[in-house]
Amino acid sequence: MTNVSILKRVTFICFSALFAGNVFAAASVNDRPDTSSSFYENSEDGWFWYKDEKEEPKKPDQLKKQTPSPQEQLKNAENPEKAFSVAWLRKNIPRYLDLAIDNPIPENVRAFLLIQRIMLDKAENFSQAVQAQVVGDVLIDESARRGFSTVAANTLNAKGTEEARKLIASLSDKVGIFFFFSSTCSYCKAQIPILGYFAKRYDIAIMGVSVDGIGFQTQDGKDPFPWKPDAGLAQKLGLSQVPALVLVTPKGDAEPISQGILSLNEIEQRILLVSKRKGWIKEEQFEKTRPMVEGMRNDLSKALQTSSPLSEQKLRSYQEADGFIPPDRLVPLVTMRAKVTNTDMSTVKSLKNAEKAVNEMKSVAETSKKK
Repeated sequence: MTNVSILKRVTFICFSALFAGNVFAAASVNDRPDTSSSFYENSEDGWFWYKDEKEEPKKPDQLKKQTPSPQEQLKNAENPEKAFSVAWLRKNIPRYLDLAIDNPIPENVRAFLLIQRIMLDKAENFSQAVQAQVVGDVLIDESARRGFSTVAANTLNAKGTEEARKLIASLSDKVGIFFFFSSTCSYCKAQIPILGYFAKRYDIAIMGVSVDGIGFQTQDGKDPFPWKPDAGLAQKLGLSQVPALVLVTPKGDAEPISQGILSLNEIEQRILLVSKRKGWIKEEQFEKTRPMVEGMRNDLSKALQTSSPLSEQKLRSYQEADGFIPPDRLVPLVTMRAKVTNTDMSTVKSLKNAEKAVNEMKSVAETSKKK
């Protein structure tokens, strides 16, 4: 084959390939959907080339069909609040207030004041109903637990104090006190006579621990309590200042009760609280130290759990679908769980009789003055 023939064939093949490429390229372009502009023609858009298709504007008739009337909106509301109900007032009072502040014309201001008056009247009616309901009901009358008058308060305080002192005295063979002090601490010196009185009253052992290794440095030179230098115990207990009191047991339990000076009453109360927390005294014993009428300390939240606990199924029988318990079911449910003994009721009556006697004496005294 001559060189001329070979050249013709190569030229034909190249031409055919070029022609076929143009045909396929043209076909692929024709197959793509027509666009108004190409990516290269809109290069200024950068990466944000995506655009939503424009929606055709809706006709007025279509808009009317989609926008429900105010009556339909109220009808379609899931739970519309009843006008002038508490829920309605809670929602709308701020709106009336905003309207009156933004545009304080007489009509807006008067509207807000009227709505506010309605809410205040509702609150007053509720308050009066509460007072009427509380009278004579020992479960909800707080004065049955803790009298508000002077004679009732003094009687209960004296009873609680007596029980507290008995309970602390019973701890004398179970606990002792470490008194951390410094020879230069003026507060420590002020704490000494209070601790001395406490030790005599309850016969509880007190051991001084000097953080600076020096004794009490009293005026008469006598040590009010036995003491020893601190050997790192204060650091182990996390004490950062003196005076500090730590309740200890023969078994080695230690519980800080203060870092700072305390009164006698504060020392007594903290010892009881720590002893209850550590299990050295029982809950029932601690409850007797509280200045409340015996038996009126019922914790209704606990009564529903600890006193014959209700089964989940039984409790569900009291509830509605949304979990709400109607008043006619709630009242008997809680009442039957509360425990009030005849002895407790007699205590309440005796307190009321005492108050009545005091009031009669005051009345007689006032009458005699007028004469």
